[in-house]
Amino acid sequence: DTNITLDGNLTILSGGNLELNNTTLVVNATSASQFRIVVEEGGSLEMSNFSISSAGGTYRVEVRGWIALDNGTVEGLEAEHHVPTVERGLVVFDEGFVDLRNVDVVNPAGYALYMNDTAVVSVTG
Repeated sequence: DTNITLDGNLTILSGGNLELNNTTLVVNATSASQFRIVVEEGGSLEMSNFSISSAGGTYRVEVRGWIALDNGTVEGLEAEHHVPTVERGLVVFDEGFVDLRNVDVVNPAGYALYMNDTAVVSVTG
């Protein structure tokens, strides 16, 4: 198992691929939306048997590329009780694709997933 502390933004650029297995990722945010995880168009992030949490603040995830999360927990997403702006929660833009399989989203303050009309989201389990 691997433990990673993220002390800033994580951006996966076009052509880039990050694969994390059996990983605990702690976003070291101490205030709301301090840091973000961004997957740009043409980039991909794959995580299995994972957990993502925050050290106390919140973070957001922006997907313009491809993200696949399998068998894990996401906690500490920035969310609101009404339709979020583009700076809240797990945000899927344009042609972004998200595949969630057996993923628990824990303690969002409201809506934790936002997608526009051209995004694709698959949720299983």
